[in-house]
Amino acid sequence: MKIAIDMRALPKSGIGNYSQALLKKLPIMFSGVETAAVSDEVTISRRKFHGYSTRLQRLWWEQVDLPRFLKDNKVDILHNPMNFGLPIRQVIKSVVTIHDVIPLVFKDIYLGTNVERTYYRLALQIALNRSARIITDSIFSRDEIVKYMSVPREKIKVIYLACGEEFVPVRDPILQRIPAQKFGLHRPFVLTIGGNEPRKNVDRLVKVFQHLSKNPGVDLAVIGGSWRGTKLSENIRGANNIFFLGPVDQQELVSLYSMAELFVFPSLYEGFGLPVLEAMACGTPVAASNTSSIPEVAGDAAMLFDPQDEEEMSKIVTGILESRETREELSLKGLERAKMFTWENTLMRTMEIYKEVM
Repeated sequence: MKIAIDMRALPKSGIGNYSQALLKKLPIMFSGVETAAVSDEVTISRRKFHGYSTRLQRLWWEQVDLPRFLKDNKVDILHNPMNFGLPIRQVIKSVVTIHDVIPLVFKDIYLGTNVERTYYRLALQIALNRSARIITDSIFSRDEIVKYMSVPREKIKVIYLACGEEFVPVRDPILQRIPAQKFGLHRPFVLTIGGNEPRKNVDRLVKVFQHLSKNPGVDLAVIGGSWRGTKLSENIRGANNIFFLGPVDQQELVSLYSMAELFVFPSLYEGFGLPVLEAMACGTPVAASNTSSIPEVAGDAAMLFDPQDEEEMSKIVTGILESRETREELSLKGLERAKMFTWENTLMRTMEIYKEVM
């Protein structure tokens, strides 16, 4: 069986890691399976794809060059792991992974013009119609796809994601010291991820933390850059116990998870919520939103709160920080919960889909 994996999401960490897992691990796990990377000029080169400056050029590759490659190279299945981008003309059977429908839920934020909204919905509809099967990351996302795109529920298969093997507790003091010195983190800290992307809801956590900061011994560290060039508000930047780390590399991320007293994920909406799983795999206690897909991932291994209720968020975070016993219990539960999500299971379920399609 020869499977082509669309690798255009490679620069994006979440979907890129998922794409890489499909490309690299499927042939190792399953004999007789061959994978091929396709991207713009049928290459994994990111530079060439980034050179495409217009949607028309991308569409030409999707609708003309890609079908030709698939046919000439006798590919059996095309899997697009990045929500859309399938050819309208079906030369082989296709599978698409729709991770979420965030741009439809928050269209005013993510799709600012009518042209963008029309393009996104059309591209998504083509992917849904042309795919033999649709994979998504959670039951919540499946229901959202049905709600917003009127897709038959039975066409959508839920396959949970996993975090990378590198997400394990870091106990080495040297590996902890390097990011601590780089980012100036010399006291116990709470960690969050999301920068100032609106749906990540970090601004609300910052407000809560400013009220909590009567305890001068705990800082807040925020991973993530400025979203679409927008600036973090000056009143937030002025807080001396809040550290904006910007983007971090993978090893730094693992170390920061492992060092944190608590990981707080106040996101308003997630298709899966991979940071929750990553933190748990590193043995970090987790407090997170009780919305969207997050409870599916967290199970009973995290303490959940209403992400729009600052008082409840404050109560949960304070309670965990003040109780070593609670932190230890959440850490152990999280480590066990994370073991339930493996790439082996993800890939086995994906291979079942391929066999169904064939």
